[in-house]
Amino acid sequence: MFDVFRAARDAWLAWPSKVAPFIAAELGIKVDAVAVLLAEYVYHQLRELGEPKPDFTDCRTGSSALRSINACSTFELRLIESTPPVR
Repeated sequence: MFDVFRAARDAWLAWPSKVAPFIAAELGIKVDAVAVLLAEYVYHQLRELGEPKPDFTDCRTGSSALRSINACSTFELRLIESTPPVR
């Protein structure tokens, strides 16, 4: 799985230099400016994707994204049901 994500990241990092000449030609501007700008935005997007924000909302009671996509696994539900309530 790691190799798949690394390959995707590498493809995205190479993308600005591939498309910058085409974008620059269509807009009539310098290739270097387009390549630098695209590379910056791609880098920031990849960095943001690499640092996910954890969601610790309890999927039994919360209305977070976890609940909306049914992220509670069957194992978690069985574990929750078998755990006595804390008093």
